[in-house]
Amino acid sequence: MIAADSLSKQILIGECKWRNSFNETEAVERLRGRAGLIRGYLPETARFVLFSKNEVGESIRNRYCEDERMSFVSVDDMYAG
Repeated sequence: MIAADSLSKQILIGECKWRNSFNETEAVERLRGRAGLIRGYLPETARFVLFSKNEVGESIRNRYCEDERMSFVSVDDMYAG
């Protein structure tokens, strides 16, 4: 999934993982690597969202807790009221 603002050159790149388990580190690195594939947008300013069926593990959250460009959204997060 890509959302792009052609005026400000801001881009958001997301991916959905609808599995009970997957290699979270690999998924994040692959997602972040895609920023350089979008012409006309700077990879350094891209934002990333990994949507998943279940909450990602604590270790991956801790690894990216200081990175404001990386977000994790689980189904529970989407439907929390």
